[in-house]
Amino acid sequence: MTDQRPWVDVRDLVTVARLVVLAAAWTLPERRWAAFCRSLAGVAARGRKWRSRTACFAEFADRHEPALAPPLWARAYLASTFLADMMLMRCHLPGSWAPAWRLDGREHLQSALAAGTGAVLWGAPFASRDLMAKMTLHLAGYPVHHLSRIEHGFSATRVGIMLLNPLRTRIEERYLAARVIMAPEAPAAAMRTLMQCLAGNGIVSVSFGRQGRSVHRVPFLDGALEIAAGAPDLAARCGAALLPVYTVREPDGTLVTTIDAPLDLASGDGRAGRNAAAAGAFAKRLEPIALRHPDQVAWHALMPPAESR
Repeated sequence: MTDQRPWVDVRDLVTVARLVVLAAAWTLPERRWAAFCRSLAGVAARGRKWRSRTACFAEFADRHEPALAPPLWARAYLASTFLADMMLMRCHLPGSWAPAWRLDGREHLQSALAAGTGAVLWGAPFASRDLMAKMTLHLAGYPVHHLSRIEHGFSATRVGIMLLNPLRTRIEERYLAARVIMAPEAPAAAMRTLMQCLAGNGIVSVSFGRQGRSVHRVPFLDGALEIAAGAPDLAARCGAALLPVYTVREPDGTLVTTIDAPLDLASGDGRAGRNAAAAGAFAKRLEPIALRHPDQVAWHALMPPAESR
C-alpha cells in the first residue's frame, strides 16, 4: 500500500519551534514552569488555529463557566498542554525525574485483576493524559499494554512520524509493558495482541476519543461528544472490566490519575447498543470532572465537527 501522507508540512516546523522553546524545562526550576507556560499560551492563542478552536470552548463556556470567556478558556488549555510537553522534554534529560503524582482508585483495578479476566483502562481526554497516566501506573507497579497509532505524538507526516513522534513515544514507552500500534492495513493484529494480554489477566489502556471504525454520539452537558467504541467492545469480547481513567493537575501541581469504578457492559440492545450505553455512561461520569478542570479538557478533540452539530 502506497503511503499517501505528505512528507512534511508547516505544522512540523511549528512543532519544532514549540519544542525548542519548551526545552526551557532543562534550565528553568520546576516551580516556574506553570507561569512560563501561561505566558507562552498568551502568545500562541492569538494564532488563527487557536482562534478558530475557541468555538469548541464557547459551546459550554456561557452556561457552565460564565466567568471564563472562551478565548481565556482556550488559552488556559494551551497552557496545560504546554506544561505537559515541558514534562515530556524534562524526561529527555538523564535521571529518573518525575513530578509529584498520585494514583487514586487503585482498588478498582485490583478488583478487576482479582477476577482474573484483565482490565481495559479507558483514558479520558485531559492535557496530561498521554505521559502522566502511563508514568503513574508504571511507578505504582502496573504494567500496561497501550493501544496506539503510528501518528501518535506530534505529526502525521512521513518526516514527522520518523523524527518528531519518537520524541514523545520513546519517553512514553519507558512506562509501558508494550506499545501496540494499530496499523490501518492490519487492525486485527493489534486486537489479537490486546486480547492475548487480557486473556493472561493483563492491563490494556485505550485512549478515549472519536477516531475509530464505530463512533457513537452521546449527550454531554448541554451538547454532545463523539466517542469511538473500541474500548467497550474489546472489554466485552474478553470479559474484562472497563475502567474509566482521568488524569488531571491539581492546584498544588500534583498530577492525579484516578481509576473509576467499572462501567456496566450488560446494558443496551445488541453490540452497538451495549457500546453506545458504555460511551454514554462514561460521558456522564466525565461531566463533573470536566467542569472542575475545564482548562485541561481537550474539547476540540471530542466534540463533533461544527458542520454536523
